[in-house]
Amino acid sequence: MVVEDAVTNEGYETTPHMLLYHCNLGYPVLTLSVILFSLLLGGGLGSRFSQRWPVEAVRRPAMIAAFGVAAGSLLLLVILPALVNGTLGWDIRLRCALTMACLAPLGFLMGMPFPSGLRILGARTPTLIPWMWGVNGLTSVIGSVGAMVLAKLAGFTNVLIVGAALYALAAVLVAGLGGTRGEPDVATPAMPEE
Repeated sequence: MVVEDAVTNEGYETTPHMLLYHCNLGYPVLTLSVILFSLLLGGGLGSRFSQRWPVEAVRRPAMIAAFGVAAGSLLLLVILPALVNGTLGWDIRLRCALTMACLAPLGFLMGMPFPSGLRILGARTPTLIPWMWGVNGLTSVIGSVGAMVLAKLAGFTNVLIVGAALYALAAVLVAGLGGTRGEPDVATPAMPEE
């Protein structure tokens, strides 16, 4: 579970940086603000939405969300250049709204795997939750710096592809978290004896 979080967080850190290159609104600060607002708003809503499933059933939605981020990132990679070029003459407010409409669903999906992982880990091994937060912090630093270095070496597009691949790997890791035959997905707490 901690490894799944590390992989998801690396993917999470690469995506906004690379979208900055692909979603150019003409003003770098405005572009970054719109991207972060869209992804954070969507991520917060996705995190909240992921709480609707009981912990025993949250693994599948988290896996689907991680695969969705991978597919959505690749889709944006294909459509954003044409979308940006096709809307250059539009009013900047409309371009910002269109960018938000494209990125918020991706943010929604990005917001689901980590809280779902926390819930699964909390049900299985609550003592590892502080480690998961530590890994999250470490991979945040490594992911953002690594994304910039890799962008310089391999290009922004390739880094977005790496981010999508990391989310696909996270989905595969989440899929492997299920119990084996006859075992539940998470440990069921024992009832206290009276």
